[in-house]
Amino acid sequence: MKYLLFIWSLMLFQVQPARGCTAFCMQSEQRVLLGKNLDWPVDKGLILINRAGIRKSSLPATFGTISWISRYSSITFNQFGKEFPLGGMNEKGLVVEELNMPTVQTFSLPSKYGINEFQLVQYMLDNFSSVEEIEEAMKQFQIEPLLLSLHYLIMDSKGNSIVMEFDGEKFRLYPTLQTGFPILSNNLYNESIRYLKNFSGFGGDQEIRHRSGSNERFVSVASMLSKNHTESLVKTSFAILDTVSQSDTRWSIVYDATDLKIHLKSHSCRGTRQIILQNLLATEETSVLGIDITECSSDGKNSFRVITPRENRLLIQSVLEQLNEETELAGMQRLIDKLSSYGFNPSEEELVRELNHEVRSLPKGSPLGYGDSYLQEAADWDKYWVYGLGEATHGTLDFFELKQRLFRYLVEHHQCRVLAYEYSYRKSLLVNDYIHHKYHCLDSLFKGDLWIQDNEIVRELIQWMRQFNDGKEEHEKVHFIGIDNQVDAMRLKEVIDQIASFLPEFRPDTSIFPYNLPGKKVVAYQKMTETEYEEIKLAIWSLEDEVKSCTSAKPSSLQIAVRLVRSLQKSHDFLYHYYASGKNLRDYQMAENILELINETGKNVRVAVWAHNAHVACNPYYYANGGASMGWHLRQALKEQYLSIATSFSTGEFTAVMLDSNGNDTPPLTCRITSAPPLGSFNTIFHQARSPQFLLNIPHIDRGTPLYQFLSETRPMIGVGDLYLGAPEKHFTEDRIINLVQAHNLLFYFTDTKPLPIKETSNEN
Repeated sequence: MKYLLFIWSLMLFQVQPARGCTAFCMQSEQRVLLGKNLDWPVDKGLILINRAGIRKSSLPATFGTISWISRYSSITFNQFGKEFPLGGMNEKGLVVEELNMPTVQTFSLPSKYGINEFQLVQYMLDNFSSVEEIEEAMKQFQIEPLLLSLHYLIMDSKGNSIVMEFDGEKFRLYPTLQTGFPILSNNLYNESIRYLKNFSGFGGDQEIRHRSGSNERFVSVASMLSKNHTESLVKTSFAILDTVSQSDTRWSIVYDATDLKIHLKSHSCRGTRQIILQNLLATEETSVLGIDITECSSDGKNSFRVITPRENRLLIQSVLEQLNEETELAGMQRLIDKLSSYGFNPSEEELVRELNHEVRSLPKGSPLGYGDSYLQEAADWDKYWVYGLGEATHGTLDFFELKQRLFRYLVEHHQCRVLAYEYSYRKSLLVNDYIHHKYHCLDSLFKGDLWIQDNEIVRELIQWMRQFNDGKEEHEKVHFIGIDNQVDAMRLKEVIDQIASFLPEFRPDTSIFPYNLPGKKVVAYQKMTETEYEEIKLAIWSLEDEVKSCTSAKPSSLQIAVRLVRSLQKSHDFLYHYYASGKNLRDYQMAENILELINETGKNVRVAVWAHNAHVACNPYYYANGGASMGWHLRQALKEQYLSIATSFSTGEFTAVMLDSNGNDTPPLTCRITSAPPLGSFNTIFHQARSPQFLLNIPHIDRGTPLYQFLSETRPMIGVGDLYLGAPEKHFTEDRIINLVQAHNLLFYFTDTKPLPIKETSNEN
């Protein structure tokens, strides 16, 4: 391998150059083999047994992680820790080997999962039995390299083999049955084939000589594979490997995919060792088993022993030290921490013990009584400009009281002046008028709205905002602004009338709309044609020009009118695409509304966002069609200036509607969960914490711990909207499956929650 680049936290470490590796496949009528030389400065490594039936997740990457349960057991050769092998073979005879290749520029694509170059080897061994399964599966991945640019030679027990290379955006697969050369060295595969055609026997006239260069080794192997061999395939394979070996060849491995045997020669040991998969994979031992590759007497079943996380960590550290003695390990410490804990599945007891060490107990009593000093220590609040205040259900008193307390704290101590609410912008104008003393009837603010808004806790919050504004200068006042424009376009006439109320000279020509607006209160999107969509879109977009032509209007009125038109535009797009194709633009639009709000009000204004956990989370895969959550879009735009705060619970009461026997919503009910959360969920561990109510600061957790690994995996965490489906397990699925480390910064956890009190007159329509 010619060069090793280690890039971490904007630091670049150059590792001493090595010369390369060589791999090939060969077969007879009875047997298929893959041979590989590891030409590399380091001899150290572990031979590990990897079990089937183990839940795994990819190392956290830019665009999310993927989780899976291993289908097949395997034997692998590892230098960078368990789960990050250089190569191996599984119980079905699938062999995967990696080799260094020229560095390519990679592009992070939100539509694909990121996985590093070594864990991809383990993923393939865990999930596939043949090469034909691989091509389609690779379409969902992109390589986010930890250390190297690699390409792969892959063979199955039927003798089918492929070369796989990542070009920076997608994987290119080359079936060797078509190319005729099941060989790989360190140049790009197509380059090596073109080079081969210069030589005698392959279309050219140059004499073949055994040399150490990458393309020369490719030619040498091609030449030897083309000859008839009288020795056994294993001996012939080692003879070929010996011919192309170099001064730094450390391992020579021959995989027998027919008999499921691995033959190994290593620099540290004389002779050939044999590993029989059938003997090793039959053991019922659940611990991580392996052997040190430098232990020359080790090969059989009895030689494998338990490998500890400490031994795994020491291997990683030792390998990185040996690769570059010039590199200061302090610069690599975070990577060592990340790699060393992977693959060692901790017990629930260990995870709960670590959780107890990390959490802070919440003060007793209502969250409204949490003191300033406690909240001050919860986060470095001044680092952030937008605070996402999440709720695990829309009907839990504890969550609403906490969010109200957090908002009041941020207003009083950190210059937060905007509450961006998961609520219609056009409807929020009346609420904002109330807190600015332009409207005086609190009871009618949310008339006709759902109980989620029309309840005592939200009324208390609005009343507090009004009182806070008493006597304040305009720039010191707080504002209530709706950011959700889901259904505004269904009521075109109402919105247009509202725009006109701000602009006396606004006289839109409603005849340009395809609907007779005065006589049609609701626009039907469920059956809208594309032609109708385009006609309405053109008409709505024309409204903005008409609004802006009202030059005599007050600047503040004109700004509100423009926002109303843009909210209408977004609602029209959202509704049409939602019903026409299932594409959900809601979270993207809510994030866009917040960012536009920041630009309009000035970048020195802090904003609190009141919404469900699922919206404030940084989740690139929130929607089934690949759409990201609002929090993800905000994080992409604001980077580390966005803080995501989640709430959660496992048992307790909450308010929600349910479905009656006709499939219609019931009035809001008090719902109750008493059962323990499902195994494998985040709530399984939270439910066992010593503190029944706690705060977890997720970025402060040591990255090298099993707890951090557990929270980095995509797992379910309970989430209920306004509808409860009657069984808690139904609320641990789909968009409730997240990578908690990626999704949130802070988690407030409650036990035995209380339902949100609502007004009996709330309208449920």
